[in-house]
Amino acid sequence: MITTTLRSEWIKLRSARSLFILQIMTAIVTIGVSYLHCRGYRVAAGDDPTQISLFGLTLGVFFAGVIGVLSVTSEFASGTIGPTFSATPRRGRVAVAKILLLALMGLIGGTLISLTSFEVGQAAFAAHSLRSSLADPTTLRAVIGGGLALAAISLLGLGLGFLLHRTAAALVALVVVLYLLPLFTTSLASATRQSVLRFLPADLFGAMLQGPHHLATTPATLGPWIAAAVLAAEVCMILAGGVVLLARSDL
Repeated sequence: MITTTLRSEWIKLRSARSLFILQIMTAIVTIGVSYLHCRGYRVAAGDDPTQISLFGLTLGVFFAGVIGVLSVTSEFASGTIGPTFSATPRRGRVAVAKILLLALMGLIGGTLISLTSFEVGQAAFAAHSLRSSLADPTTLRAVIGGGLALAAISLLGLGLGFLLHRTAAALVALVVVLYLLPLFTTSLASATRQSVLRFLPADLFGAMLQGPHHLATTPATLGPWIAAAVLAAEVCMILAGGVVLLARSDL
């Protein structure tokens, strides 16, 4: 039964001290960076206070991805994945349980972190007239989008863990996907580069954080909901590949 597998995976997640510490670090770093960024920010015309308040999430996504990676590679490293598969021979069920639990944790934790980052950032903007309010549907969408993005990147990390099994390799892949892929496009023609960048996780994530004060969406940037859909599709493809590989491995 999937409920039994979910219960067992939840016990493992809850008892993993390193993951708990990483979750606390993610919250502290993300919220702290958002506050410090807003505290020293010089507001100019056309600035988007919502996106600026959520600046810390650009670093928080890395920690979210690390949580996803470690939630599976730590079991490969410790050897506990073997008994897990012995107890539940249908490996796809184990993978689905991990995905569901991490998605739920990411959505709840990510939304709380995004909301707190926004409120802290707005508090730091107290001296400026340029502010946003959650009463604005677009602002609320951006804050929720921040939570969705954190959840999506944690699942991206999980998918990389499924694919690579080793923590170091999965973390390197995470850094490449989040931060280095845009650098690899610098040799492309400008128009081609912009077309490629708009579909990379970094740009998709940024598009999801656009608030009501953001300047009109440029052709090089996807709209927030389209960006969310594209990011979800990319994460699903990586997860699907990881689950297939996991099911066929000889562990």
